[in-house]
Amino acid sequence: MRFRRVAGRPVGAGTLGLVAAGGVLIGAGAAAMIAAGLGVAPWDVLTTAVAGRAGVSVGVAGAALSVAVYLLCAPFGRLPGWGNAVLLVTVSGAVDAGLAVLGEPGPTAAGPPASAPAREATPSDTGAAAAPASTGSTAATSSTAYNPQWDAARGTYIVWEPQRGQWLGWDEASKQGGPL
Repeated sequence: MRFRRVAGRPVGAGTLGLVAAGGVLIGAGAAAMIAAGLGVAPWDVLTTAVAGRAGVSVGVAGAALSVAVYLLCAPFGRLPGWGNAVLLVTVSGAVDAGLAVLGEPGPTAAGPPASAPAREATPSDTGAAAAPASTGSTAATSSTAYNPQWDAARGTYIVWEPQRGQWLGWDEASKQGGPL
């Protein structure tokens, strides 16, 4: 197998400086999204999953995955240049530095999203009877404020369970909440 380099234009120190500044901003943004615990971009989903499985930091996982992508692109003539190397180092370093400052999310860091206001579900939401306010199950009683809400996308009632750090869906057959 022969590798070939695709011709590009020369890259100066000023351009690499701008690339580095952009890499720091990208890494800081990714770290803020990870620390918020509200969801991340697709590449960050992959890097956080690899980091969790491999027991390494998110920045190291991102750098390793980037190197793997660079190696996969090499047979097609797309060898990494100086800009790729600068981005790899700055984004990975900024993600790790940002998470060191902001902290990684715990199991209950996210809480209920702002788009799901706390309110009692009403029969007019579905045309059906509202979910019971208390069932005696651990899912319903472990939360101090059991406040089911209708989730139209799932077609069921949901409730935020802070002790578990997740949303529970209402199962009408068993009359209790369970993980979604």
